[in-house]
Amino acid sequence: MSIDTLAACRLIHAQRGDAVLISTMSAMRALDSIASEARLALSSVPLMGGCAGLGAGLAMARPERKVLLLDGDASLLMELGAL
Repeated sequence: MSIDTLAACRLIHAQRGDAVLISTMSAMRALDSIASEARLALSSVPLMGGCAGLGAGLAMARPERKVLLLDGDASLLMELGAL
């Protein structure tokens, strides 16, 4: 059984609490349709290939806050060095 991007983003958004949520690609569009004014939600376009680095930097700068990252497969392949 699989889940589509919109359904997955609805579940994540409902459970994220006060975590910073960084998204790109199809997750970004889905989250914008769910909650375009969501607090602490960042769409990282045109940052294809930089989402993981951005998330890691925010997590290091604010270790007390959870950071969730929703990246695309091609974007993640572009930034393997950041992982």
